[in-house]
Amino acid sequence: MRIFTDGARFWGGQVDRIDQGLIELGHELTSDITQADLIYSNNGTYDKIFQAKTEGLIKGKIILNVLDLAPHTGDRFPMALTLEHLSIADAVTCISETVQKDLKTRGNTDSTVIYNPMKKISNLSIPRKFSALFVGRVNDAEKRAGLAIQALNLIGVPPNNVYTAGGEHPYYGGQYLGIVNDEQLNILYNEADFLMCPTRNAFLGLPILEACAAGCIPVFCNDLDIREEFFPSNLFPESADIQPDVDSVAKFIYNLMVDQEARLNLQERLYNHFKNNLEEKLSPLGVAKRIISVYNSL
Repeated sequence: MRIFTDGARFWGGQVDRIDQGLIELGHELTSDITQADLIYSNNGTYDKIFQAKTEGLIKGKIILNVLDLAPHTGDRFPMALTLEHLSIADAVTCISETVQKDLKTRGNTDSTVIYNPMKKISNLSIPRKFSALFVGRVNDAEKRAGLAIQALNLIGVPPNNVYTAGGEHPYYGGQYLGIVNDEQLNILYNEADFLMCPTRNAFLGLPILEACAAGCIPVFCNDLDIREEFFPSNLFPESADIQPDVDSVAKFIYNLMVDQEARLNLQERLYNHFKNNLEEKLSPLGVAKRIISVYNSL
């Protein structure tokens, strides 16, 4: 089958990994939207598909994938325009139950959950070399990096034990590494004790899941939108107790720093949860299989 895919492609992004999975299944990728049997696209890149469809140039089926509706910004993906674009889809998918509920509530649109594929991250069983790691858009106020930094300062974690990887030079100092490749990121997850991610809006939160795959403990608050979907309270009661305030985050980290048995226990539970419940669903092949399953149901 010939498949046209579209979406943000940078630093080996999710669409590249979806392509990898589709090729592994034996499908052919095409850059000619008019000759594709299946067109798959993330929001933010619907425009060309919508135009081609309205001009009668598309013969294949269209699956439009919703990354998020940015309820905290309101203008990144304007709802009226998004719904207009989604109206041409033969099927709508989305990346988490959180987005699925938001799409139904705000747009009265049904969708199928298919997670985005994550980077190839593994547990290397190497010594942990530093305390805290930040990954991604750390200067976005919604990420609440300042809360995490204040918590680390409160318990005396020195700046040279705080690392940041991503395209934004952090305002809080520490060791800034810039954009790293997948192999380097894998090592960083394995060398860090904690991934700092106190954001409220994650929608999927791949860095959080990638950390679990490497045995690194993600530090998030109990108001994280995807918490119950991926880290239910009955399995991880610790996460339900972390309030979005400096003292609560600091207490969580400090308790694990001084109690090695508790830290190792949580690392093992997070890793096993990932391996048993999430790994296949987050793999390029697993995601590709689910996209084709939706296509076959049309």
